[in-house]
Order: sequence, then structure tokens, then C-alpha cells
Amino acid sequence: MRLLWPKTTKYFLNGEVDKAAHPILRQLDADNAKPDFLVHTPACMAGNYAIIEVKPASGLKKGAIIKDLKTLIKFVDRVSYQRGIYLIYGDLPNNEVGSKVSEAASEAHIEIGKIEFWHHKQVGEKAVEIHL
Repeated sequence: MRLLWPKTTKYFLNGEVDKAAHPILRQLDADNAKPDFLVHTPACMAGNYAIIEVKPASGLKKGAIIKDLKTLIKFVDRVSYQRGIYLIYGDLPNNEVGSKVSEAASEAHIEIGKIEFWHHKQVGEKAVEIHL
């Protein structure tokens, strides 16, 4: 992904960033999370663009979904990321992916309206947005 990343953007793609020592995130109770990807301007809280959690369709277990959704919501609500994206990859019907995520969110009483859900079924195909 970094090889395809535009060279002329203010945003950088960072993966699996450990924010445990970040003083601002500590104040926002977000220092314990390790998002899969962050798209942001380093050292600039105003440059927080997107948080992305990635999960294989085979790993869509209720506990893992809830953990990912809580991380996404926390970074959108508290850390002011503009977009929260949940990307699921693997060959599973879109409606089944949506059902599993919706059920987990409902059971955990998580409001998912601020999250984008995308499904990337196979290599070579475009990811499609899933509307829950």
C-alpha cells in the first residue's frame, strides 16, 4: 500500500502503531489501542484522517468484532479521526459479513453509524461498501 501511496499528500499511512506512551491519547483514554492502520499527518492532531481495522472473514468472531468496533469508535469520537473504516477481506457473502458485524454491535450496544464497512472478497476485485 505504501508503494502506491501518493507522494504529494500531507497524510501518511502507518501500520500497527503503538500509542501507549502518547500523552494526548492517554488523556483521551485511547493509548491502549493498536489500530491496524492510521492515515494521518504525524505530530499533528488536526491531521487525523482515517483509522482502519482489517479482519479476515474467517476471523469474524463476536469478541474480535466488538474489540475492533470499540477501537474505531474511540478514535472517531475521542481522537477526532474523520473516518473509521472496517475492512473485511475474504470470500464470504456481503450479507453474511454485514449480519455478523450487526449482531456483534447490537449485542454490545455499539452505535456504528460513524463507521464505514468495506468487504474485499478476492484479490483483483474492488472492495465494496456494505451498508448496515
